[in-house]
Amino acid sequence: MGHRQNLHTVRGRTLGLTLLVAISYLSVAFAADPILVAKPDAFRTLVNPNCSHCIDEAKSRAGDLRADDPVLAWTRGKYEGGAIPIRFFLNPYRVISDTYGVFVFDPEAGFARGFEPSLDFSFYGWRNGIVVMQHKDGTLFSTLSGRAFEGPRKGEQLKPVATLPTTWGYWNKGYPGSVAYRMFEKYQPIELGPRDNADSTKTRAASDPRMAEASEVLGVSLGAAQKAYPLNVLPKDGGVVRDVLAGQEIAILWYPATQTAVAYSMRLDEDETASLDNLEFDATVPDAPYIDRNTNSRFGIEGRAVSGPLKGKTLGWIDSVQCRWFAWAAEYPETEIHGTAPPRLSKAGADARSKLPAQKTLEMVLSTPAGVTSAVIDGWRREGFTGVVLLLDEGHAAATYEAAAAIAAAKLDLYYWIEIARNERMAEVHPRWMASLGMHDDWLARFPTVEKPKKGEVAKAYPWVPIGYAEAFGAHLRRVAQLLRTVPDSYQGLLLNDLQGGPASCGCGNLQCRWALDYGVPATATPEDADDAAARFVSEVRKLAPAKEIVPVWMTECEDHDLPADKTPTGKTTGLCGSVACATGTCPRAFARQLDALLSSHTGPLGLFTAEHACGRDAQFYGGPGGWVASAVGYLDNTPLASPTPSLPHDRMWLVVQGTPEKTEAEAAARSAARHLHPGAVIVSRVSIEQSYQPRVIAVEHSAD
Repeated sequence: MGHRQNLHTVRGRTLGLTLLVAISYLSVAFAADPILVAKPDAFRTLVNPNCSHCIDEAKSRAGDLRADDPVLAWTRGKYEGGAIPIRFFLNPYRVISDTYGVFVFDPEAGFARGFEPSLDFSFYGWRNGIVVMQHKDGTLFSTLSGRAFEGPRKGEQLKPVATLPTTWGYWNKGYPGSVAYRMFEKYQPIELGPRDNADSTKTRAASDPRMAEASEVLGVSLGAAQKAYPLNVLPKDGGVVRDVLAGQEIAILWYPATQTAVAYSMRLDEDETASLDNLEFDATVPDAPYIDRNTNSRFGIEGRAVSGPLKGKTLGWIDSVQCRWFAWAAEYPETEIHGTAPPRLSKAGADARSKLPAQKTLEMVLSTPAGVTSAVIDGWRREGFTGVVLLLDEGHAAATYEAAAAIAAAKLDLYYWIEIARNERMAEVHPRWMASLGMHDDWLARFPTVEKPKKGEVAKAYPWVPIGYAEAFGAHLRRVAQLLRTVPDSYQGLLLNDLQGGPASCGCGNLQCRWALDYGVPATATPEDADDAAARFVSEVRKLAPAKEIVPVWMTECEDHDLPADKTPTGKTTGLCGSVACATGTCPRAFARQLDALLSSHTGPLGLFTAEHACGRDAQFYGGPGGWVASAVGYLDNTPLASPTPSLPHDRMWLVVQGTPEKTEAEAAARSAARHLHPGAVIVSRVSIEQSYQPRVIAVEHSAD
């Protein structure tokens, strides 16, 4: 980035010795509390400076700005973002608190980066050799990880802003109209001295010996996984290093001309279904050396396509920062290091340039037991399916299951699918156990002939009977036990669908709003702790089938683009939540609590229901058939979880996608979209898994079922 660097290379060590030393380091490195030096007056903080454009500031300070001036550039997806000349702004002001972002610079730790906009942060001091900033409420944050370590918001994680180090010449040439701070005469270039700040160095922890402490790395953080990519092992002349982190395919782009490394997902921000799995380095166009061979579109290091059919589209930025090894290791002592273990290659002997893992995604078809013949099974196998999931319900006789199992289990992995909450018979017999439609009345717009419940009445979502009610929990469990007695023991596992609440649970009308039981309305059954109902139910089913794999199937909650148009990030809306805005508040918090409870006791696969048609999703809103698959997985990726890890690895996800009775292009698109996310399994549903409801108004006053 143009400031002091003293790179050293650790060579000649065996992997075994390195791991031994690393283990020893981890056991002693944090025996003592980190040293904190508080000197809030050491550097002033720049708050909300005036803005201009790069092209204008290049003219006004032509004699001062050099083409090789290091800058911190920030990007905003399809928008151009801006650039901050480090000598003028970040050398004198180590923290800039601005409406575009909170931008920080730590020359001793070797990084500059950004976090979500705020005017409330200021420079505070150093800890672990890393600059610390303070929020106005007194909370102290690491400027490297964005994690709060002291104060009222301890444990909170700031959202990073997409940034990269580059040069003024590169950025101004490509994005002259992007934002720059107005370079008044008071902003003069400041050169750094040859020595590290003594207050910073005195706080450094014991160095992790796996690399020299001053070695430069690109640190990448994705969910619960962190990995360091030493810059000196990246391709000398530039290139693309593909890897998988936290179950997600990523690409490290290295651009020697500006000494810039950045991590991106292999998908576009604007179209998560489009996979750039053929991205290569080709320096014939120096400013855009990354080419997608599938479309011949060229990208710059900033991740934006500058030519070709994808021009103007951007790669999805992944939290990544260039820094010194000692700082990254102090923040993330359990970090992996790229190159310390051989990559796993696919069974098919995938391209030697690829560093994708070998795990092969299982592919299964979901069907009914009726009509399963040897010819049908052989056809599924020709389509690439290695397993079959059969609906298990009261609508098929035991003899039908016996015949289907005898044929299917001989050639495919056999699983059964059991619908839990959506149960017409149970809803008819026990209407008071049905899920309530909550206090919001937006659902009425979907059912114009239904009258709003009067005083003493409550609207129910027929035929949904969720396990969050004590009476329903026991009844569903007894039903599962009965169903299992009707099938042979030749199956491998069970998929349990609809373990959450009923649809439109808050009253918004969205089929995916499953977090509540009786939101603001009277209960007509006995609600138990809804947060751990699924965890308890799975545990009980496991007792019924102790030697089988139990896979709970989950559904994501209301999404931000389901909000009213004036509240969505893009101004576009599906309209699924009506006027209710809880998708950015209550919904994800309740979703995370319930999934946390499940994952705290369930360590196996988690099914994710992504059949767009069944959920009332318009495929075209997401770019075509299968487009919502990536969006649903992205929801899960971006919802912070507490236990056991902040995010669920993709290889633990079993994605259930929309199929059709006969193989169609729409089904193929959904299947392909799911496969490109590298889940543990893709299940193509060729039967209707109904998620709809009909409102039924009943009296609150108790009467015998």
